[in-house]
Amino acid sequence: MRRFPSTQLQRDMILSALLAGKTITASMARQQWGCYRLANRVRDLRKAGYKILVEMSIDAEGNAHEARYRLHEGN
Repeated sequence: MRRFPSTQLQRDMILSALLAGKTITASMARQQWGCYRLANRVRDLRKAGYKILVEMSIDAEGNAHEARYRLHEGN
């Protein structure tokens, strides 16, 4: 049975990446940290006071695809 990192460990890893200036997508979080609920971890970090911005990738027809999260420069 595969074990996934705890919610707290996922938050810590995501925050560390954001503080390092990286952007994160759900697919990246799944592959790198086994995090299947990136939006929930981002919500947790926002509740903790971090300003996290989200940018949606849009295709030629105007459909939103994947969210990309980054830390606001003022953090």
